[in-house]
Amino acid sequence: MRTALDIDDALLDADERSFVENIRLHGWFGTHVFEDANGPGFSYTTGFWHKFAFPELILFALPEEVSHEIFWNFYRDLEAEKRFVANEPISEVLNGYDLIIRDVGSYHFAEYLGWNRWF
Repeated sequence: MRTALDIDDALLDADERSFVENIRLHGWFGTHVFEDANGPGFSYTTGFWHKFAFPELILFALPEEVSHEIFWNFYRDLEAEKRFVANEPISEVLNGYDLIIRDVGSYHFAEYLGWNRWF
């Protein structure tokens, strides 16, 4: 599958180049959207699918720094070839606190995953 990594950098604007460069450098990028009148803030990843064939992650109502650290924990575990199963408790990522990965319906993608769709 082609991604924005395949596009000539000269065709990208400054924000797009920065986004792509972060994925090239770190393997992923985290986007944070601030809370507004329509709902809580949220953060999501771009690059997990491309690098690991693992679904992108989205977290709601957590501070940006907390979400970023959770994403890094997942990334490191995936890099170490650990795999996670949806709908089963996971305790390794949050220092002993359980979390569960849930599938997100594709009808939510346009509303929440703008950069992923572009990528």
